[in-house]
Order: sequence, then structure tokens, then C-alpha cells
Amino acid sequence: MYHTAKDKAIANCTKSQHSYHKGPRNKLPSCVSKNTTQDTVTSNKGHAKIYKTPEDQIMANRAKSKCSYNKHKAAISAHKAVRYHVETAPCYILIRNAQKGLLPKLPPDPDVSSNDPVTVSGWLAWTTKLCSKFVALTKGNTTTFMEGLYQGYVVSCWKDKICDAIIKLEGLWKATTHCLNGILQLAGVEKDLDKVQHLDRLIREALSWLEDIMCYVVGRYSEVMKVYMKQRLLYQAFM
Repeated sequence: MYHTAKDKAIANCTKSQHSYHKGPRNKLPSCVSKNTTQDTVTSNKGHAKIYKTPEDQIMANRAKSKCSYNKHKAAISAHKAVRYHVETAPCYILIRNAQKGLLPKLPPDPDVSSNDPVTVSGWLAWTTKLCSKFVALTKGNTTTFMEGLYQGYVVSCWKDKICDAIIKLEGLWKATTHCLNGILQLAGVEKDLDKVQHLDRLIREALSWLEDIMCYVVGRYSEVMKVYMKQRLLYQAFM
């Protein structure tokens, strides 16, 4: 018997706490057999799935990394584009010249010009400029370029250079596709188209290699090292 409702509530609370601490922790229901205990616990804890072959595990990990990369790709690209344009010019000079009205008028970049070529030779000349930019970016060897980006990440743990390279390659690929479409509209499929298609393949290949590296970079550092040591990065197959 309790004198007041408050005394009864306090007593019930004390009983509940005593029952909670006295009872077994993480007890499985009686309907779960011993044979299924391990599988049930594994499923509840969310442990990694057991794969039949190492190749299945590699493909699953790559798919998860790719998914994570795609989620952050837009934010990374936007942030790196702003950072790249800001860091490539001294801020104090820009501010000082802006105050004096002395900002230089730069010539338009041919990659973003609104005046498209009207002849096949014009498109080919544009393609030659894009090819020169690609060679300058990769130093004439795409696999060595990828290895340098990877080693730079391993040393500094900064993925900025990888992100910048992706932005530049995506710009080159977009411009090359524009050239490809322009030549197709003017002359259709002809021998000159092979030059543009070859550059397009090189850029897309380099871009896929970079995105493969980025898939692991957005994850754990140890995962990148493990994949590299096992020679499983895409570009390593061509070294």
C-alpha cells in the first residue's frame, strides 16, 4: 500500500530499473536456434556480406565507392572549380587592379567561344588545340600522369589535384565531343573523323582512370593503399 500516487510512481520506477539491470543483455528469442544464431547476429550488426569470389567483392566495393563518389561529385566539382580560379591568381593584385579599374581584358578561350567553326578544317584546328592541351596536362604519358597523382595523394592525403585533373579532363572531353558533333554535321563519317575519335577515346580513358582512383579516395585511406598494392587500379593494367 502506498500513501500517495507519487510514492507508487517512485516504487514502480525503482522496480523497472532493477528488472532492467538484472535481466540478460542481447538475449536472442527462444525461437532462434543455435544453428542460425551466428547468421542472425551477423545480419543485425550489418557485417560485410560474404562473397563467393574475390572478384565479386572487388566489384561490390567498387560499386559502393562509385555510389559514394557520385553523391559527392557535384559538390566536389563546384568547390574545386571555385578554389582553382581563386588560387591561380594573386588575390591582392586582383583587388588592387579592380580598385584602379585596371583588370585586363583576356581574349576568349577557343574552347568556350560562341563562334563555332563553319568548316571541317576549322573543327580539326580546334581539335589540334585540344590535343595539345591534353598532352600538356598528361606530359605525354597518361599512366605516368595517373601514377604521379596517386603518389601525390599518398604523401599529402589531399585529393585536390585529383579533383582539379577531373575538372580539366571533363572540360576537354566536352569540347572534343562538340568538335565530333560539328564534323559529323558538316561531313558525316569520313577519315578526318578518326582524329577526333582517337582524342575522344584517350580523354575518356584518362577520365575513367581518374574516376576509378577517386572512388577509393573518397573512402578510407587504407582501402586506397590495399587496392594499389594489389595492382587493381584501372591504370595499373597499362603500366
